[in-house]
Amino acid sequence: VSFFQHERLIHLIVTVTFAILEILSLLMTLINADLFTLLLAVVVLILLIPYIRHYYILENEVQKMYKQYDAICKELYDGKQDVNKTLFVGRPIGQFYLLKSEGIWQTNEAAEAAKYNAQPGDRKILDAKKDYVINGEDRDFCGVSTPKYYGSFTNTFSYKGIDLTAFFTFAGGHKINNSLNRYLNSFNVWGNMSENYYKYYWRQDRPNNKYPAPRVGSAYANGDGTDANLQKGDYLRLRNLEIGYSLPKNVIRNIKASNIRVYFSVQNLFTATEFTGFDVESSDNTNPYPNARSFIGGISLNF
Repeated sequence: VSFFQHERLIHLIVTVTFAILEILSLLMTLINADLFTLLLAVVVLILLIPYIRHYYILENEVQKMYKQYDAICKELYDGKQDVNKTLFVGRPIGQFYLLKSEGIWQTNEAAEAAKYNAQPGDRKILDAKKDYVINGEDRDFCGVSTPKYYGSFTNTFSYKGIDLTAFFTFAGGHKINNSLNRYLNSFNVWGNMSENYYKYYWRQDRPNNKYPAPRVGSAYANGDGTDANLQKGDYLRLRNLEIGYSLPKNVIRNIKASNIRVYFSVQNLFTATEFTGFDVESSDNTNPYPNARSFIGGISLNF
């Protein structure tokens, strides 16, 4: 695998444009948040746009593989060479090579669904070959798990002894297989389902294209082997926000200190993302432990 990682000469234009787009996305994500959080996000982001420091574009391509790789895969996966395979020559690493979900079979499609041994309420899968058989030959490339771009920006603002430091990180251009949804958004007999599933699963009196009907044995109901559980992995995270106050020199002169600073910081204050799992940075894990939100305060004394 060959990697090409570099800073573009025009990264300033690109990053400023990206920041503006992220502001709009952030506002949409936080529209239900309290007023203080919304105003804080707007003010901090606008102030930080001119101070974007790092923006990287990650380009990679699989050029060649061990010559016995396909033979080994064929032996392991009963004659098939690409089951669970994410490496393909000529493509980036971390490929999602899956069947494509096309929603739910509806009542007026019962005759067509029967040709696939399905019925209204089952998940509809794209038949790429148009031969009325759904198998591995109907799979297609559905995205990559490796971010195409990532970066960070930070700055410190000071006014009359008060300082504010904000540090943001971001990434995007990739997808995450939110495997937690295979349990929460489909019918199963061994665990709980989400409240959202109970409200929106397919029924004859409320047909929709969101979740399959609660039916044991319904093919691809939990999305396994399909792109049904893939979600955009783009995010913008306020990694650290710190505010401090340095006491005036005439106040600390009597105790012979050169500087006394009181500070308070919050880590992982908020994250703007469309990903619905526990943590957008946890990648493809069912129950990952998310990044904790930490509150830290203290006093810095210099003599």
